Amino acid sequence: MQQKRFYIEVAVRQLVLLIFIVPILFSCTFDSMRKMDQGNQSAILAVIGLLMAAGIIGVFEATYQKTQLTYQLQRTLAHLTKLLLFTGISELIILAIAAIGITTTVWDDPLLWAILPIYASLYVYDWWDALIAASVSTPELKSKYNLQVESEPLPKSEIQSQREIKSEN
Repeated sequence: MQQKRFYIEVAVRQLVLLIFIVPILFSCTFDSMRKMDQGNQSAILAVIGLLMAAGIIGVFEATYQKTQLTYQLQRTLAHLTKLLLFTGISELIILAIAAIGITTTVWDDPLLWAILPIYASLYVYDWWDALIAASVSTPELKSKYNLQVESEPLPKSEIQSQREIKSEN
C-alpha cells in the first residue's frame, strides 16, 4: 500500500463529504426542520444529542490503526465507515442548528460557533489517525521498530518465556 494513495483516498472522502454530501443534506433538511413545530423540535433535540455522542465516539473508535491498510477491502470498509459516521454527524449538526437557531440568520447563531471547532477537530483527528496508521503500516518502520502486526500470534517460545518470567515474580 502506498502512503500517497491512502492520503488521496482520505482527502477525496473528506472533500466529497464537505463539497457534495453536506450541501445536499443541508438543502434537503434545514428548512423543513426550521418549519417544524417547536414542541417536536425539542423532543428531536434530545435524540440528536444522544446520536451525536454516539457518532463522535464512533469516529474515534473506527480508527485506521485497527485496519490492515495493505488490504484494499479493509481500507475501503474503513473509508466507508468513516464516511457514514461523518455523514450522520453532519446531518445531526444541521438539524440541531435548525432547531435551536434563535437568531435571524444562521451565521450569528452561538450554537454554530460552538459546533464548528468540534466538527473541525473530527476532521483533524481523521488526518492524525490516517498519518499514524500509514506510518506504522510501512514495512520499513515495522522492521526498524520491530513492530508486530496485531494478527500475528507470538511464537510459542516467547509465550513460554513470558510465563516463566511471570512465575519467577
